[in-house]
Order: sequence, then structure tokens, then C-alpha cells
Amino acid sequence: MIAKGFGPKPTLLTKSRGALMLLAWAFCHPHQLTAFAGIYPVCNLLSWPLKNKPLLVLDDYKMSQDQLLHSIKAYNPIDQLKPLADPQVPIFLVHGTDDNLVPLSENSELVVENYQSLGGTVQLDRLLGMGHDETVDFLENQRVLHFLLQSKCDLVESSEFG
Repeated sequence: MIAKGFGPKPTLLTKSRGALMLLAWAFCHPHQLTAFAGIYPVCNLLSWPLKNKPLLVLDDYKMSQDQLLHSIKAYNPIDQLKPLADPQVPIFLVHGTDDNLVPLSENSELVVENYQSLGGTVQLDRLLGMGHDETVDFLENQRVLHFLLQSKCDLVESSEFG
């Protein structure tokens, strides 16, 4: 991407399950990142993934459920935020208050709580009455766009897989 004229430090923009993949990369490369933004992001393996798609998640991690649960803190994004907090990577999340698929309280709100406790900067735009919908309320959210423009970033996008 750098050879194509993009800067060396992208901002990651993800949606739903794509957050698991991009956060895994971000935790390993925090100094190569400008910012992180998520639209109803899956940030807690104990929430949507293991409740609704356990075989898919276990295949992703190449572990049995017992193995993953035994070492969950080493893989769970909500427990791996320190590498992003140390270099002060800003995070912006937008999540519906009525998201039954990827519950706000089990995902984005835990990121906010944990990231702030580590001294990280995080913003959460709670969309009242919204679920897990691909609507302009999420996909053209002005606060997300403002955050992306403020971060002066080269954007790398990911959407949910599966």
C-alpha cells in the first residue's frame, strides 16, 4: 500500500465480525496504526462468536472450545487492549442500543470501560433503538466520518465474514 502512495500508518475501519480480525492485527502492530473505528464491532469472543458461531470461531483459532476458554484472555479483544492504549491509538465505535446479535453491553461498552481504564482514548456513539442493521445510520454515520477525517488516515476497511 505504501508503494501505491498510502502512508505507513493506516486507520482500520471494520464492521461486525471483521473487528476480531482487524483487532488481532492491531494488537500485534500498534505502532503501525493511526486509529481504529468499528461499526457494531464484535469485540468479545464470549458474546456473539461463541454463543452463535462456535464452530466457526474454533476453526479460526484452531482450538477446541476447552482450549480457547482456558486461554480466552490471551485472545479476547476486550482483554487485549493494552498494546493500543500504550501508544494512545484512538478508537471510535458506533453501536445500536438494541443490537441483539452483537450486544452493546457485551462488546462496545466493555471496550470503552477497559480502554479508558488503561488510559486510552475511546468514543462510543450509541444509536438509540437501532439493532445490527446495515443502514445509513451506521454506514454513513457523520461522527465516524469526522473521526476518520480527524485521524488524517489512510483507510483500511474490513467487513464481516461469515
